[in-house]
Amino acid sequence: MSVTVRVEQRIAFVAIANPPVNGLNHTVRAGLFQAFTHISADSAIEGVVLHGHGACFSAGGDIREFGTPQAATDPGLSKDVHPAIENCGRTVVAAIHGYALGGGLETAMACHVRIATPDARLGLPEARLGVIPLSGTQRLPRLVGLETAIDMIATGSEVRAEDAPPGLVGAVVVAGDLLTRAAELARASPPPLARDTPFPSNGAETILARAREKIAAGAFVPFAQHLLEAIEAGAATASFDEGLARARAIYDATVSSPESKAARAAFLAKSREPR
Repeated sequence: MSVTVRVEQRIAFVAIANPPVNGLNHTVRAGLFQAFTHISADSAIEGVVLHGHGACFSAGGDIREFGTPQAATDPGLSKDVHPAIENCGRTVVAAIHGYALGGGLETAMACHVRIATPDARLGLPEARLGVIPLSGTQRLPRLVGLETAIDMIATGSEVRAEDAPPGLVGAVVVAGDLLTRAAELARASPPPLARDTPFPSNGAETILARAREKIAAGAFVPFAQHLLEAIEAGAATASFDEGLARARAIYDATVSSPESKAARAAFLAKSREPR
């Protein structure tokens, strides 16, 4: 099973189990969607802990699916899985160990709370793959602020949980206590979801202008212009759903472009180099 569910003392522990990196391929997406759909209908469940089996929480989408029909096959991560998490009617806590990258971090940001082990790594590295972290362009600014989000997204950088910007990780917990602490938080009243938090507008024009200057100076990855356009889509509307729809249009227009394919090819070639 790529996704497992166990219920203990009225808390559902939903685990991503797709070794070695718990990639969010179509089978995993379907498993998560089914799990949270069932949870929403089970009145005996009081809260949910989402975590990963093995080495990590999740390294994100399967790069082999990018630009293929499989990537567009329902359920989609942003279109179906994240709303299922947000609308399940329970407090959902993401318990992160190892790393939560790309779609893995985006999925964690769809949860009410994120806790992590001190050395867990979090980031949205899609920029280095020539793709847009779709929902990440809308949720990350709401959680950590616009300037910090732009820097993380446009560089594809990672942060350790213990050094994460305020708003991204709610608590840093030693590995042995991670699931226990997550279950405690899952019983509590939930804080607002990222999608229900206003997009930061204070100083937005200045921050966006400064980001454009950095792009022109080559301070960000070559794909950064498209990333900034997706973030600006969120800044231009008060509606999370409208911002996400605009970002999705940018994603769809760029994911199969020569620029995007070249970035993925370069990334794969580098990953195969002997170390």
